[in-house]
Amino acid sequence: YNITYTDNTVSTITKAPLSVTAVFATKTYDGLLTAAGTGTVGTLVAGDSVTSAGSQAYTDKNFGLTNKTVQASGVTIEDAGAADMTGNYNITYTDNTVSTITKAP
Repeated sequence: YNITYTDNTVSTITKAPLSVTAVFATKTYDGLLTAAGTGTVGTLVAGDSVTSAGSQAYTDKNFGLTNKTVQASGVTIEDAGAADMTGNYNITYTDNTVSTITKAP
């Protein structure tokens, strides 16, 4: 037999979808955008894990009750060999729009 192998050069591997949702945050006005907590990360591909859950921040620093927007960002993912897999995901961040900043005393 004379076996010839031909490479497939047209296959595509698309990024896996991943949702990250900012969680409710509350704080007393301090003039900063920082928000406690990290976003909730959706389901990863088997063998991958969250390296960093990132951070959250308010989109504005002013007083507001249950009407403040908090955004999550900075999630990173690695495989079992500690290689960065973040680029293999299409990450969609969803804001929390019912967070609170109370007035300073």
